[in-house]
Amino acid sequence: MAQAPLVTDAQPEEPAYTAALSAMPDLAAQEQADAEDAAQRQSKQLLDGLGQYLQEDIDRRKTDRLTIEMRWLADMEQYNSIYDGQTAKALEASASASKVFIPLTRRICNIVEARLGDLLFPTDDRNFVVEHSPVPELAAAKALAAKIPADQMVDTPDGPTSAGTIAASIRDTLEEAAAKAIAMQKQVDDRLQERNYAGVSRQAINQGIVYGTGVIKGPMVLGEITKKFMAAPDGTAALQVREDLTPRAVWVDVWDFFPDLAARDMADSKSNFERHWLSKADLAKLVGQPGFLEDQIREVLKQPPGEGRTAETNQNALRSHAGSRAARRNEYCVWEYHGSVDTEVLIAAGVDVPDPELSVYEGVVWFADGGQVIKAIINPMDTDAQPYSVFNWQKDGSCIFGYGMPYELRDMQVSANSSIRAALDNNGASAKPQVIMNRQKVRPTNGRWELEPGKMWEAEPDVMNLQTEALSFVNIPNNAKIFLEVFGMMKQLMDEVGGPMLAMQGQDAPNFLQTATGSSIAYNAATVWMRRAVRLWDDGITVPLISRFVDWEMQYNDDPKIKGDCKVIARGTSGLVEAEGQVQRLSMFRQLAQGVPMPLKRQIAQLREIAVALRLDPDKVLPDEEEIKKLEEAERKQAEQGPPMDPAMARIKVRELEIADKDKQRQHEASQADQNMQMRMAELASKENLTAEQAQDKYLTSMATLEANLADKQEARAHDAQKFNAEAELRMTTGQGV
Repeated sequence: MAQAPLVTDAQPEEPAYTAALSAMPDLAAQEQADAEDAAQRQSKQLLDGLGQYLQEDIDRRKTDRLTIEMRWLADMEQYNSIYDGQTAKALEASASASKVFIPLTRRICNIVEARLGDLLFPTDDRNFVVEHSPVPELAAAKALAAKIPADQMVDTPDGPTSAGTIAASIRDTLEEAAAKAIAMQKQVDDRLQERNYAGVSRQAINQGIVYGTGVIKGPMVLGEITKKFMAAPDGTAALQVREDLTPRAVWVDVWDFFPDLAARDMADSKSNFERHWLSKADLAKLVGQPGFLEDQIREVLKQPPGEGRTAETNQNALRSHAGSRAARRNEYCVWEYHGSVDTEVLIAAGVDVPDPELSVYEGVVWFADGGQVIKAIINPMDTDAQPYSVFNWQKDGSCIFGYGMPYELRDMQVSANSSIRAALDNNGASAKPQVIMNRQKVRPTNGRWELEPGKMWEAEPDVMNLQTEALSFVNIPNNAKIFLEVFGMMKQLMDEVGGPMLAMQGQDAPNFLQTATGSSIAYNAATVWMRRAVRLWDDGITVPLISRFVDWEMQYNDDPKIKGDCKVIARGTSGLVEAEGQVQRLSMFRQLAQGVPMPLKRQIAQLREIAVALRLDPDKVLPDEEEIKKLEEAERKQAEQGPPMDPAMARIKVRELEIADKDKQRQHEASQADQNMQMRMAELASKENLTAEQAQDKYLTSMATLEANLADKQEARAHDAQKFNAEAELRMTTGQGV
C-alpha cells in the first residue's frame, strides 16, 4: 500500500530561472540613468560649445583692439608725465640731456574734469527729472472742455455728461500721472543716492577725459551681504546681516569693457563683454547664486588661478609704470557676456524658457577664461536692454571708443617738453666755457685737469702767449630765451585747445577779465564750450541709464504709486545755471513775476530753479509735494472765506464793541442800584415804623441826586463815543488809520 505524502510548512524549491531573473539589473532604471547621462553630456556639450564660441569672439576683439589700447597707454603715460619707451631710451643714453616732463596735460585734464563734475553734480543732487509722458488727446480735450460751460451736457460713450465733469476727470487723470512721475523720480533718486551715483559718475568722467571713453553699468543687483548694527529696545546694539538687493549703477573700467568694435554707438552694439577678476573665494561665493552652475564652477576651481592666457601686454606696461612690473594676478579671469543666446543652450543651463519654439533669446552668460560656462540666463529686463552706457569726450564716428584730451594735446605736449628740455640743456651748456688745452704747454700744480676756482697752472718756459698756445676758452651762446618763448606758445596753444579761458582757473587771468563785461563774455564762451560735454554726458549716460532704472522699477517694484507712463529728462545743462549771471537773471525774473497771478506750484518751481543755481538742495529748503498740497488747501479755504478785513476797520469794530459793552454794563449797574435802593427803603421803613410812601418821601432827595449823577455819566460817555466816531471817520477819510 502506497504511503500518503507528508504535509509540512516548507515551501517548494524556487525554480532556477526565477533566481536568475531576480539577479538581473533593472533594465528600466538603467535605461533612465543612461538617458539622464546622455542628457547631461548633451547639455555639457552645448555649454562647452557656447563657451568656446564666446572665447573665440573675445579673443578676436582683444586682438582688434590692440591699436586702441596702445593709444590709451600713450594717453596714460602723457597724463602721468612719463616718456614713451623710445624717447626715454634716447634721453637715458645722453648723460647731459635734461629729462624733465612738464605735466601740462594733467593740469588741463584735472581742471576740465573738475569743471564738468561740478556742472553735472553741483550738490551731488540728481541731474535728471522724471515726468509723465504728455498725452496730446487729453491736452486737447482739456482745452476744449475749458471753452464749454461747466453745466452744458456733452454726449459721451457712457451717456450724457456735463462738461465740468469731463474737465474734472481729465484734470484728475493728468494730476495722477504727474504724481506717479514724481514718485518714480524720488524712488530712482533714492536708489542712486544710496549707492553713491555721483561718485561712480566721477570715475567715468575721469576715464572719459583721459581715455576718451567712460562706462557706467546699471541697474545691477549684486546681492551683496551687508552687516549693520541696529539699536535694540533694551539699549544694546545687535548686528544684523542681510542680503542687499538694491539696484545700483557701477563703474566699469574701460580696459575691461569689450563692445562690438564695428558698432558706432551703444545702440548699435548688439553684444558686449566685460572682464571680471575674481579671487578663489569670490568665485566660490557664486555657488548657490541664482543662475550660476555649481558643477561648472567647481571644475573651474580645480584649476589654479592666475593670468594664464589672458596676460595683457598693455596692462602690464601700466603696472610697470606704477612700479609693480613683477606683480602677477593671482585671480581668475571671468567674462560676462550680454547678447543673443540659443534657446537650447539656455535649456541646457536649466533656464525655464517661456517659449521653447523661439530659437534665440537675449541672454547673459558668464564663462571662465578658456570657455567654461558658469552661468547662462535670459536677460532679466523685459525690455532686453543692454546694461552699459558710454560717455565720450570726443566721439569717433566709426567706433564706440572716443578720443581723450591727452590725444588732442599730444603734439603740443611733445613740443613743450622738447622746448623746455632744449632751454635747460642750453643753459647747462652755456653755464661754463668750453676749454681747449695743450697739455704739452701747461700742467696743473695739483695734478688734476678739471677746472676749479683759484687753481694754479704751470706753463712751459717757451710759452710766449698762454691764451693762444696753451689754453683757449670758447663760450656757448645762450638761446634759452628763444626756447622758452616756444614753450610759452605751446602752453598757450594747449590752453586754447584744451578749453577756452583756462587762465580763469588761476592767477594768470588776462586783464580784460578784471571788468564785468569782459568776465561775462569770457564766462559765456567757456559755458558754451562746456555745454557740449554736458550734452554728451546727458545723451550717453543720463537718459539711457535712468530710463533703465525706471524700467526696472516698473518691472520689479510692487508699489502702484510709481507705475505710470514716464519719460526721463536730463537736466545736466541746468547745472550751468549756478553761474552768478544766471542767478541774477533768475532773481530779476522772480521780481517781474510778482505782479502776475500764479499758482503756488509755479512759484515753488521758480524758487527751485533759484535754489539749484545757488547750489542749494531744493528738497531741503522748499516744501515737498505733501506740504504744497496743504498750503494750496489753506489758500483755497482762505479764498472761500473772502478777503481779510482792513486793519483800520477792524480796530473801529473792536472800539464799537467795547462801547456797546460799557453801555450794557452801565444799564446793569443802574438796575442793580435801583434794586439796592428799594431794599434799603424797605429796611428803613421797617426799622422806623414808616410806611413805604413816608420812606420814599424821606429819601426822595437822595434818589433825585443819584439819578442826576447817572444821567451825567451817561451823557459824558455818549459824548466820548460821538467824539471817537468823528475822529475815526476823519482818519479813514485822510488815510491815516486809527
